[in-house]
Amino acid sequence: MYNDLYGPAPAQKNPAYRDVLYAEELIGPDTVDTMPLETIENFSDHGRVRLSVEDNIQQARDELAELEKIGIHYDQVTKQLQDEGVQKFADSFHELFKGIEGKKQSIQAKISAR
Repeated sequence: MYNDLYGPAPAQKNPAYRDVLYAEELIGPDTVDTMPLETIENFSDHGRVRLSVEDNIQQARDELAELEKIGIHYDQVTKQLQDEGVQKFADSFHELFKGIEGKKQSIQAKISAR
């Protein structure tokens, strides 16, 4: 996870894409999208709000069927991505608390030294 330790997150993975592509293409009911501050600012400036997750549904179904034929299974891929995503958030959360604990100990040591 990107944060102050690692620098800003990239706004998009491919610079040829619109800098708000990932935000624009994930808009729909019951969806949650996490974004770095830069993407939020860019989306506020020039993002387009529309019900994008329902675009090209039949094409998406056809492509998923083709992937299934060559052994790429949607349920398996999404479970792996979800598991990896949760682990990354958990790791970042634990790092945050380690950092807080380190700062706390440092402050306590300074106070005790007085």
